[in-house]
Amino acid sequence: MPLGTRRLLRPRMARLTASVLGAQMRLASLPALSHVVGRLGVDAEFVLFGHVHRLGPLPADLEPRWRGPQGRPRILNTGSWVYEPLLVHNATAPHPYWPGGAVILEANRAPRTVGLLDAVPAGAMR
Repeated sequence: MPLGTRRLLRPRMARLTASVLGAQMRLASLPALSHVVGRLGVDAEFVLFGHVHRLGPLPADLEPRWRGPQGRPRILNTGSWVYEPLLVHNATAPHPYWPGGAVILEANRAPRTVGLLDAVPAGAMR
């Protein structure tokens, strides 16, 4: 495993690394957060978190994965503010790990994710 990990942690493997982390998000992070919210008895329509660096949900995401067991709460993650070549090498925005992720909160509207730095080219971030 250590050799495999070293091979994955290279910028040229960014697409695969981001894909693996995305699977971890779907299979572990989102269900764990949903479980914690349920165990704490939080009755909320939306839950925002920011521990992982993946912005979401994005339009291409399957929305049910970003919801609790009975469809509530809806889960949103703020994403990253760090340009990480191990995740975005040769990528362009919009990308789940592109820096500048945010969640917009407005009165009388559902929260939504945005990429505030999506127009900034990778070369300017390095």
